Amino acid sequence: MNEEVKILQTIPDGGPIFPGTEIGSILRLKPADFSGATYLWKQGNRILISFIAVTKEGQGTFSHLLNHLFDLGFTVCVPTPLGKMRVILKSKGFQETWEDDPDYGACEVWVKEPGGDGVSQSNE
Repeated sequence: MNEEVKILQTIPDGGPIFPGTEIGSILRLKPADFSGATYLWKQGNRILISFIAVTKEGQGTFSHLLNHLFDLGFTVCVPTPLGKMRVILKSKGFQETWEDDPDYGACEVWVKEPGGDGVSQSNE
């Protein structure tokens, strides 16, 4: 197991992960590639993409981030994607699911597991 994976396993759940932080850098969330408003959350073996904005569209930046997260063994989740993001996620094999949130009730979450073409039907 490499050093980055060991560090990631010690990250507590919750709290935003921003570009340019130590954890953001391990996840390859670079300030040159993603705006400062971008943030992710870690939830167990899941990374939630809460908000993401690339600095240059059409360069494959988002795809590279997804591939790296999958290579690290994370399931990637995108709550309530809008517009263009829905099209991108669908083209990348994400599946639309619904999860029960204690604060908000039923929430749409698009999910893809590492190495998968989609997601199992169980929502953990």
